[in-house]
Formats: sequence, C-alpha cells, structure tokens
Amino acid sequence: MAAHAAWTGISKALPEDLRAERHPADNGEEATTGNQVFGADGYEYTPLYAVPVDPADVEVLVELLAHFRKALAREKGYTDLHSLLDQAGEWFSDEGRDRVPEQAEGVVNRLARSVAVLQLQDDDAQALLTAVTGARPNRRIVLTAEQERAAERYFNRVITAVTEGKPPVERALARFVEFGDTAGPRQP
Repeated sequence: MAAHAAWTGISKALPEDLRAERHPADNGEEATTGNQVFGADGYEYTPLYAVPVDPADVEVLVELLAHFRKALAREKGYTDLHSLLDQAGEWFSDEGRDRVPEQAEGVVNRLARSVAVLQLQDDDAQALLTAVTGARPNRRIVLTAEQERAAERYFNRVITAVTEGKPPVERALARFVEFGDTAGPRQP
C-alpha cells in the first residue's frame, strides 16, 4: 500500500500532460503546460519542470526496489513476488500498443531507472531548479552559460540512468532526442 501511495504522490506532482507517458506519441503534441528552455545562443532545449516530490515517497520506492531485487535473486520468501513481477511484465504489454511483454527483470529495471532519476540531487539539479522556478510569466527560460553547462551534465546523468542496461544505440538516440546532439554544432 505504501508503494502505491508513494508512486501516486510522485505521479500527481507531475504536470497533467506528463502523467500519461504516451501523450505526445498519441496526439503529436508536447505538454501544453511546459516551459520553453533556451540556451544563451537561442538553442531550444527539452522543457523542464520543477515538481515537489516528497523524499519519503522516493525512499519507499527505494525499499520496494530492494525487495524486487531479492525476488529477482530468488531469495527465500520471494518466489510469489517474482511471479507477480513476471505477471506485471505481461500486463505492461497489454496496456499499450507496440509494447513487448517483459519478464520480471524488465519490470525491476524500469523501476530502477525511475528511482535513479528521482535520486539525482546535486548542484546541477539545484542550478536547473533555480532556473525553472525563476521562469518568466510566459514560461520562457533562458539559461545562463553556467546553467546551460549544468543542464548538459544533469541530462547526461538522466540519460545514463534511463538507458541503463539498454543497447548503446538507445543511449545515443536518447541523447539526441532528449537534449540535443552535443557532439556536433547546434542549430539555433
């Protein structure tokens, strides 16, 4: 029950358009409540959101992840949980089109990636939080040079977290799609 309440609390903290992960794919639109984020040179980055997440909710998910990992390791007393995780992988494929059924490991990996992102708390995250909370009324954010460097470092850590265990091509694609390809010249 605590895990469900924690996940619900985190989900409710997100802007409504971001609660449904397929929103942009289903209707071809970005979230309407988002900020526009620009570098000093006018380059438009991925929208940023500041949401209040209760650290206690994150801790509940960390504890849940520990139990899930015990189930994957097939520790004594976790057989039923392992079966439930396998069923959750099958349910995941039923919830959306183009989803491939997962096994227990895939379910646990998705939770691990989410928890890793929720735990990213550092100076770079604080710099971005300052930028987002100081957004103009028109929701336009122009990052300073230092905030832009912080954003690049932060999103590299986010991309690493969300692509953990996936093929290198997915990490490269995520870097291109999520934050822009920093390997070559940017087009403002």
